[in-house]
Amino acid sequence: MRISRLLAGGLVGLTLGLGGVLAADLVTEPAEAQRGSSQFVTKAEFNAANKSANQRASAAINGYKIANNALTKYFLKEGELIGAGSGPITQDRGTGANGLPGSTIQDGAIDSRKIAPGGVTSGDLADGSVTNPKLQAGAVSTAKIGVGAVTGEKIADDAVTQAKVADRAVGPAQLDTPIAGGFGFGGAVSLADNVSQLLPVGQTPDFALGGLTVSSGKVVAPRAGVYEITAVVAFLHNANGGWRQLAIRHTTSSGDLDQTVSRVVALTAPGSFATFVTGTRVVAAQAGDSFGAVGLQRTDPASNLNANVATFSVSYIGPLAS
Repeated sequence: MRISRLLAGGLVGLTLGLGGVLAADLVTEPAEAQRGSSQFVTKAEFNAANKSANQRASAAINGYKIANNALTKYFLKEGELIGAGSGPITQDRGTGANGLPGSTIQDGAIDSRKIAPGGVTSGDLADGSVTNPKLQAGAVSTAKIGVGAVTGEKIADDAVTQAKVADRAVGPAQLDTPIAGGFGFGGAVSLADNVSQLLPVGQTPDFALGGLTVSSGKVVAPRAGVYEITAVVAFLHNANGGWRQLAIRHTTSSGDLDQTVSRVVALTAPGSFATFVTGTRVVAAQAGDSFGAVGLQRTDPASNLNANVATFSVSYIGPLAS
């Protein structure tokens, strides 16, 4: 059999697709082969050329021929292997444009080095997933706090100090209703000589703010705190002389606490109407405590003497010391 060198090249290529040409399929014609013509090849030459082509094909693609990171997608379905009968590896047989499916990524395999700066946006975070331990101290600045986001319950008790309050920021609307009241005549009382006795205030106040009330002739504190009490008491004229005294009573759950605030010499001049005694006391009180005026008089010779409250005022100064 004579095979031209041009045809031999074509047959060698065809051999790769058909599994090769068997030696029995070729017949050598020694007489013509021995002619040494350049137009013909021998069986030995053809087999050698066929073997060389197969070796080159089998070594054409190996591990050294694939560049690093050249296969960047997961192209195979679960359980699928690449074999001689596999179809072409295309992106639509893998994961498409969305990259690797979550089921193929091992838990914890993606660390911070694999995430580009700014790669995680707010839309990628589940609601409520950022907890307090994940926030660095001082990481939340003013720009990150929405207008009106800090409400009263977010501020700890006693957390706002004077330095944090702007000048003139506190007006009447930010202050508690002031506690103050003025009270007057509650009836005359006949005082025996050298016997202390409560002089009642009027049940109807001249004015009362912040919840001040009157009970049993005394003014009741609506809340705990420091109060200032001022009283003016009138002792009717008595020519026998002597002295007149005012005490302010602070009644607590434990009882009455009287404190003398003023004592004066009685007026004895003819035509005098009364002797007035004025005094002030500051007390630390609890809610429900009460305040009143107590009169005491001495005459010589001893005699009874009428006295009454002229004015009685109560003002809340501030909270009790902690």
